[in-house]
Amino acid sequence: MAGAGGPAGYELRGDAAQRARTKIGIVFTAWHSEYVDDMFERTVKVLRHHGVGAIESAKVPGAFELPQGIQMMLAAAEVEEAQPFDAVIALGVILRGETSHYDVLAQTVTDALMRISLEELVPVIFGVLTVEDESQIAPRLGRSEDAARAALYMSELGSAGVS
Repeated sequence: MAGAGGPAGYELRGDAAQRARTKIGIVFTAWHSEYVDDMFERTVKVLRHHGVGAIESAKVPGAFELPQGIQMMLAAAEVEEAQPFDAVIALGVILRGETSHYDVLAQTVTDALMRISLEELVPVIFGVLTVEDESQIAPRLGRSEDAARAALYMSELGSAGVS
């Protein structure tokens, strides 16, 4: 996702029937729930507004567990022979503290989410806020709405092929 307004210049191209067949997963953290629960609600609202047919979610303890939660969600759909996910969104907040834990956690989570996306060939949308202090969180909660739109866009790319 780019910039404050979301990805520049993208428009959803799919129709209502296509979106009704779309399945999006959301994995979000319990850590910083006072913010992440709001991010989750905003994400679901955008997906429902656009007519997404199936939304599944899972809550994990913290940001470190997001990649595992996503892999478990993808694996469960495969084992159950359920409809595969068209995209998965990771939501959380990583807040800088007084140690290097923030830097290690932010990089590890980012790398793991990208690796899952590339290996599983399922778009994994990065809806994790990495902030210096709590004052930066509230103004960025809308990024979760951008993440929902990015998931829709990427799912349309996947179903129609890249053009």
